[in-house]
Amino acid sequence: MRTIIRSICPGFLLPLVLFSAGAFLGMLVTAGQVKHDPGPSREANDGIDAASLQVPVRTTFVQTPCPAIGAYITNFNSNTVSVIDTSDDTIVATVNVGSSPFGIAVKPDGTRVYVANNGDNTVSVIDASNNTVVATVEVGTSPLGVAVKPDGARAYVTNRTNNSVSVIDTSNNVVVDTVVVLSPYGVAVRPDGMRAYVSNHDHNSVSVIDTASDTVVATIDVGTAPQGVAVRPDGTLAYVANSGSFTVSVIDTSNNTVVDTVPVGSFPNGVAIKPDGTRVYVTNNMDSTVSVIDTSNDTVVATVPIGSFPNGVAVKPDGTSVYAANFGDNTVSVIDTSNNTVTDTVSVGNGPVALGDFIGAVSCASPTPTATSTPTLTATATATPTPTPCTGRCGPTPRPRPTPQPRPTPRE
Repeated sequence: MRTIIRSICPGFLLPLVLFSAGAFLGMLVTAGQVKHDPGPSREANDGIDAASLQVPVRTTFVQTPCPAIGAYITNFNSNTVSVIDTSDDTIVATVNVGSSPFGIAVKPDGTRVYVANNGDNTVSVIDASNNTVVATVEVGTSPLGVAVKPDGARAYVTNRTNNSVSVIDTSNNVVVDTVVVLSPYGVAVRPDGMRAYVSNHDHNSVSVIDTASDTVVATIDVGTAPQGVAVRPDGTLAYVANSGSFTVSVIDTSNNTVVDTVPVGSFPNGVAIKPDGTRVYVTNNMDSTVSVIDTSNDTVVATVPIGSFPNGVAVKPDGTSVYAANFGDNTVSVIDTSNNTVTDTVSVGNGPVALGDFIGAVSCASPTPTATSTPTLTATATATPTPTPCTGRCGPTPRPRPTPQPRPTPRE
């Protein structure tokens, strides 16, 4: 297991400034680090008037690497979101959000990330280009799940305690409608954007919302205590993880009926579907496994051991990897879909949950062009400074990690 932290690209430009006073003082400043260039010897500069020197100064702005595909993990106990660059599975940013973040969704165009904060009844809106919170939206009580329409125009947030779904206009981050449901938990939007599917945890059902009118048009009985929901890319089937009956209900979206029930592991909660629609991945919280379902016959074809008490799960857009958030040991397991084996484990914040579609392409800011100038310096030359050698720990002292706890308990 490893944790690698580096700067995130979006929007941050690091000036690299090369300057020298006299012909023997050279100093390279980059991203807060100072490296000394000895330059020519002092003897070679004897007899030169430093005040008359023309010293070239070059300033180059360099954009730090931007993750093409980012995985955004809500950390329930540390009130943060960890951002993973899926190209090398490294942490590139940690974003402070609201209290007890739970569900999360990436806007399809990659510009925004929406975080449901269960503890303070808000949604944090993250600018994906620089990983900063640009808005905080008040929603209903105890929000859990969040999903965004494919056109990016609306975000749907489940509010468990007051039995509602808040509809957010993403153009101005304002709640424009509230839909009455029953103890909602997870939510997913059909790829055509016409229907949203909401799992009703305490009522063992799924509400189907017409997104054109934001009204409930059907209620479907499923298994016990449904949580995560996902819809196939072709929109024909919805899969619902029933945490109380250890099954997954398969719903035909054309007529809103359950057409199959698949036994999986203990306490299933997260569910995600491969982009080609051939596989469904279900996290089994109490078994610490992921069940892999073949959608051609709705049978489990593999069970993958992962980290402790997994919750949310998502698949990379290219279908090569699955990411599962492990609440019990503060990690994310990375599964290779070609052979259903864990290929990496990434340490994140305390109590990762990440319920929802938390992986997406990131829209990055454009770099600033390079600028070059040649000013005249009149400073008197001084001796080259000697860097202080590093002793003991050279870098920040890691903060002790809190003791892991099993399964997040969302506010009722």
